[in-house]
Amino acid sequence: MERPVDRVLAAVAAAEETDLLSLQPPLGDVVDADALNALVSGSQDRAGADVTVQFTYRGHDVTVGPDGDVELQ
Repeated sequence: MERPVDRVLAAVAAAEETDLLSLQPPLGDVVDADALNALVSGSQDRAGADVTVQFTYRGHDVTVGPDGDVELQ
């Protein structure tokens, strides 16, 4: 299963039509990638623990839902 942080990077790169490796600043400078992965992945293991994480990255309002889906606005 793809990690939530990888889904965020892929979504932003696709929205900006660029290579995800060229995204600056690194996502880890904006959000704790390990915590994001643990929060979202961990919520799938706990019944009734729907966690949604929201933050801004490169001008995009990013929402990562409890199922790991990423939405950009």
